[in-house]
Amino acid sequence: MVSFISSWLLLLFVIGLETGVGTYYNEYFWQWKPVDIALFPLLAIVGVATLVICAPLIAKGRSKKKIAVGVFIFTIIVGPLPVALRLVDVYYGTNIIPGNGSDPLWYILAIHQTAWLR
Repeated sequence: MVSFISSWLLLLFVIGLETGVGTYYNEYFWQWKPVDIALFPLLAIVGVATLVICAPLIAKGRSKKKIAVGVFIFTIIVGPLPVALRLVDVYYGTNIIPGNGSDPLWYILAIHQTAWLR
């Protein structure tokens, strides 16, 4: 019972941490205003709903272990990708990802929000 409660407390801590860091990234790192990113949570819902519908088709005839490992690897690579690309731009003077406040950046982050499995 203690491990069950501990696991829930850890999960809730991580959710709170992710929410706080997400707010920091959006306001200071990407320089978005709340009105600019108001659609992002709805896009996340669309992504989750799409995966719920597609999950049986993806899993049919495949090992659940291999699917779980694939999803994990995808998440590890895709999750931090926009931040990593922005840091590469800053440190090396490249222009891999569009500048803050631009429409192309909004679309890139919207697609990332929809596709990134949390």
